This record gives sequence, structure tokens and C-alpha cells, in this order.
Amino acid sequence: MVAPELFWPLDPPANYRPSWPRLTSVIIDYVNYTASGRYLFDPDPEWYELDPTWGRRDAPRIKPVHGLLNDLYRAAGRAAQYMPKLELMLLESDIWNQPDTVDEYGERKSPGHLFIYRRDRAYVLWASSSEFEIDPNVREVWEEVARKHGIPQCLILNQRQDQVSVHPNYFDGAGIAGAG
Repeated sequence: MVAPELFWPLDPPANYRPSWPRLTSVIIDYVNYTASGRYLFDPDPEWYELDPTWGRRDAPRIKPVHGLLNDLYRAAGRAAQYMPKLELMLLESDIWNQPDTVDEYGERKSPGHLFIYRRDRAYVLWASSSEFEIDPNVREVWEEVARKHGIPQCLILNQRQDQVSVHPNYFDGAGIAGAG
């Protein structure tokens, strides 16, 4: 389970300055609900049409709850500003409770939601099976992360994908327009 408080307190004191001076990577695979029981994803009506055998009750919860996820990414970005050696942050939601499929290249495929920050490639990527709208202040927080990490210009990508795959190419920027 994940929540914004994992990265940043709800009501920090005015002089709050966390310190993670040696942290280089943060990799979290999280379930689709918070510790308080709130779903981070809702059923997506668009997916009902792709496979009517799901029915409305059984359709996967893959539509991002924008407010909750933007709060999470904002908190992660605030924390990342105090991680001077951060090279990689990967937050992947385990939103699919069915077996994954594997394509001809051996890549795991399933509906999903993925966030990646790569310092060496100067990009921030959101990839989601359903439409995800990034709040402008979340973009600003991650642009500030890049600046604090010595990156004058950071590419911010938001990709809609029918199938999100976690593949080494995501980590080296190959296949991501403008990131390689």
C-alpha cells in the first residue's frame, strides 16, 4: 500500500527538511488502494467494451483517481527534491488481479499505471492504460526536482497505452519519444 505520507507528511512543520543524502533509487510496486481503503483506480467503462465477458462489476479498476494519484506524485516529487543522488524513481501500480500476458519479446503485458523518473535521461514518464491527467503543480514539482539535480530541462511525458509494459527499454529511454 502507498499513500502520499510515505514520501511527505500531511502537515509538515514550516522548517521541515528531510534528508536522504545517499539514496539513489526508489522502486515501489504498490496495490491499487491506500491503507485507509480508498481505491487509487476506478473501473474504466472503456475497458468494458474491449471484453464484454468482464461485465461491469468485474471490470478491472484501471481508471486513475486523479486527485489521489496527483497527491502521491506531488509528495514523491517533494521528497525527491531532498534526494540529491537520486537516479531512478519507479512507482508501479499492481492494478490487475489477473495473470499477466507475455508478448513475443518476453515483455510482461497487462493494464497498468507506471511512473518513472530517470535523472541520466532527463525525463519523467507517466504511462497508463487509462487516461491520466497530471496536475500542473505536479509537473512543476518534478521540474524543480530536475533543476535541483542539475538538469536544466526535463522532458515530462504522459503516455496512454492499452498495455503498459515494464521493460528495460523504459529504463534506458529507448522507444520513448524524445527521451533517448
